[in-house]
Amino acid sequence: MNIALVTSEVTYIPHNYDNLILPLLKLGSVKLLIELENRSLALFLKAAGLRVLGAKRVSYHLARNNFCTSSKLRELACKEQAKTSKKIKTMNSEQALTLMSEHHIDLIINLRTRCIYKREILESTRLGCINVHHGILPLYRGTMCDLYALSEGRAAGFSVHKMERKVDAGEIFRIQEVSNDYKNYADYLALTNQFELKVLTDLIEEIESLDALPKGLANTSKAKPIYTKNPDKKTIAKMLEKGMLL
Repeated sequence: MNIALVTSEVTYIPHNYDNLILPLLKLGSVKLLIELENRSLALFLKAAGLRVLGAKRVSYHLARNNFCTSSKLRELACKEQAKTSKKIKTMNSEQALTLMSEHHIDLIINLRTRCIYKREILESTRLGCINVHHGILPLYRGTMCDLYALSEGRAAGFSVHKMERKVDAGEIFRIQEVSNDYKNYADYLALTNQFELKVLTDLIEEIESLDALPKGLANTSKAKPIYTKNPDKKTIAKMLEKGMLL
């Protein structure tokens, strides 16, 4: 079994998501790490804008990760584990398809990217692609679902599902609730990393044992799905009024 991990060069997660990425690189089936290049001045300006809006912690981590990326640390970890590390612009490219072929990748695991995969890359590997969605499927879809859940006092967590051309669709393999009472979003994200590591490690072991994806749950809901997006100025203000620490 050969697995490729795909993540963003820069995230707004404390420690830039390395508390998940680096342990996963130690798994024998993980052969390739792809970082999607998103480090830019525009991202730094976005971080500055979030600080002005009151999201000081998210702003700090995004700005810090933009200037102090984990790329060297990840490259070193890959070298130590005899894995390959590559940086590319997007998964929807000939370069990505070539990497899947050259490394005989069976499964792609998408971790914290905003890339919407097209048909060619979704069908480029034997088992396809799975994604860690930061919301409780099938009801909560879109971006930053966990933040909205915490601000509304609902259970926040993540789901692992098969990726299809439609965003947040595909069979659900794992649903994990993390918390419903965290007010400090950065602390919640750090806690979530611990849950993700266990859930993904267990799922990878199951996939290796089956040499196939397990039977998942239908990604459908009797209720109308609720879609969220990056909060705007007004939404951030309301979250801060509720006591959220952003």
